[in-house]
Amino acid sequence: MRSVTTGLDGQLMDASVPAIVLVDCREHQPLARKEATVMTTPTTQAKRAAPKAPEVKAPEAKAAEAKAAEAKAAEAKTAGLDSEFLASPVILASVEPELLKATAPRNNRSDEQKSIDTVVANLHSAWVKAGKLTQWSAMVNSKCVATYFVEPAQAAKFKQYVNRAGDLHSRRIKYGTPIPVTEAIVKRYGLPDNYLGREIVSFAVMDKKVVTVDPEVRKAALAKAAKTRAANKAAAAK
Repeated sequence: MRSVTTGLDGQLMDASVPAIVLVDCREHQPLARKEATVMTTPTTQAKRAAPKAPEVKAPEAKAAEAKAAEAKAAEAKTAGLDSEFLASPVILASVEPELLKATAPRNNRSDEQKSIDTVVANLHSAWVKAGKLTQWSAMVNSKCVATYFVEPAQAAKFKQYVNRAGDLHSRRIKYGTPIPVTEAIVKRYGLPDNYLGREIVSFAVMDKKVVTVDPEVRKAALAKAAKTRAANKAAAAK
């Protein structure tokens, strides 16, 4: 006896024959999407790319980046100072007194410097009046030499004052040999006792030397120097 069953449509079907069930996909579509999601989630996670290892840059690349950063910083410092800007200064036709005073160079001379400026000017006048002497003893006897007894620690500062005065008047300062003050010098010239051990700084004020060189003499000197260099180079190569 065959087994008979009823199909989905109410029709009698033979149980020994495999039934073909037709399913309406529209009714089961949400479930199908859910099942698909559940089934594919592990696969999707498995396919995710592994995290990349941190990039290690070669020393050459690091050096190049550092150099580029330095160049960029240097360019930023001179931003706006291009050739066009530098070649176009502003020449003011007139300046207000307030601005003129505010922008004037701050080169005021101290009272100490002004005092030495006067001494240097007077010494030069005395030297000219004496006939522009060149011998030290003659300049001393003609009262063209100033002598100071300076503390050793202040000698360099004192000479700085004198040299600045010479520059102001475009004069040449000729210094004597510095020596310490001894007891004999103190007694001989009646100096105060606290001058003992100080440094004697003496100087005269003369015209600056004007050096003129004959072009032919200069040319010969240059040729001689070149010849000497060549000889030395040849000797070193042997």
